[in-house]
Amino acid sequence: MQEILAALLALVAAVSWGTNSHLLKRGMKGGQDVYLALFIRSLAAFPFLFLLVILISGPSGFSVYFAPDILFLLFMSSALIVVGDTIFMYSLDRYTVSLILPITSIYPLVTAVILILTGEEKIRMNVIIGTTVIIVGVSLVTSGRSGFKFQKRPLILGLSSALCWGTSIYFIRKIFAFDGTDAIAITGIRLFLIGMMGLLVFVTSRKRRESQRQRPREAIINSIKYIFLSGLIGWTIGATIFFFAIQIGGAAIPTPVSSTNPIIATLIGLGLGIEEVSRKQFSGIVMSVLGTIIIVL
Repeated sequence: MQEILAALLALVAAVSWGTNSHLLKRGMKGGQDVYLALFIRSLAAFPFLFLLVILISGPSGFSVYFAPDILFLLFMSSALIVVGDTIFMYSLDRYTVSLILPITSIYPLVTAVILILTGEEKIRMNVIIGTTVIIVGVSLVTSGRSGFKFQKRPLILGLSSALCWGTSIYFIRKIFAFDGTDAIAITGIRLFLIGMMGLLVFVTSRKRRESQRQRPREAIINSIKYIFLSGLIGWTIGATIFFFAIQIGGAAIPTPVSSTNPIIATLIGLGLGIEEVSRKQFSGIVMSVLGTIIIVL
């Protein structure tokens, strides 16, 4: 029963992340700074989550996270999200969601490899099979509509985000091993740290500040609107539900289920008429997700 619940929660997270990708792409148009965007997204999430923790457990609900070991893991997980999301938002500003999102969806492979390298999981045949399927799927997606001419830049960008996100999930998984930790507090603290890191980079860069001042007022309002919605749907709802799924059923089932978000994003894009996907690319999307599911089951 717990495994079924974890899978259902992960599916809800996948829907929110698939929706989030389109909102984020709209918000990043017109020269929106990626680090300021991280701060805006965090504002849509951590105040509400902090309030929930205080209402449920009181201020003492945060005390366990000041332990050095947990604080270090939270900081590392947050820093990796900042780097991964920065690359992801940069990518969405230059390439389509249907090209970038499937490549980044292999982040469960990164988590699995880390578990193997650290001796926490043995190499199994499903890992080898899943890796092969993922490589073929990514090849189909990144070859676009121009035969098998690989687009190296989006491939590198997508894999870089996946590396950061997969490693971040590994750190979150380790945090849940400590007594007294819960999904709401972990999500809130991590998103607060992410927002502060993004804001720090933005305010210390004169070039970035000047660039935002020169943007038209209408473009600024439009970016804030969509990025805030992205934070609300992708982080407040998606991330919290995903961490609940991990807390309930471990990482093995929720992680691959949540990686179906590229298919959801593609279907949303097709339905809205804002994305075009060739048959070859859609086959690659399906294979990337299928390989991810195989490798962590």
